[in-house]
Amino acid sequence: MPDEYDRVQLVPGEWLRSEIRAMYQDSMEFDSEELDLLSLDLEDVRVVRSARQLAVRVSGDRVATGRLLVEGEDVRVLGEEGQQRFTRHELLTITRAAQPAPWSSTWSVRSSSTSRWSGTGSRARSRTPTAACRRRTTFG
Repeated sequence: MPDEYDRVQLVPGEWLRSEIRAMYQDSMEFDSEELDLLSLDLEDVRVVRSARQLAVRVSGDRVATGRLLVEGEDVRVLGEEGQQRFTRHELLTITRAAQPAPWSSTWSVRSSSTSRWSGTGSRARSRTPTAACRRRTTFG
């Protein structure tokens, strides 16, 4: 499997080094340095080897996430849960897999809910409860 770029082999045998964008309705979209954005009919593609994690939806509303390998009619998704196999006619969509956000956030909330009365008679007044909120966000 490729390490940096996705690889696509066309039916005549040519290989394209590209980035798979999506596949829907039997049309696969690639972004290639040499050819820019390219859309191909899936029937014109012999082999697909993804370098990145992709979300692959197949018939039966099943979704597999991992690196994709399509060879002929065989579709394999190599993910954390192991290898999952499908046939090409089960393939419905391919999209980029969701990546974890490169940032984190921490929230803390502090409040005081006790009321105090001061003064006497008609001059009594209330102290309202106070609340504080602090947010810390880091980017990686």
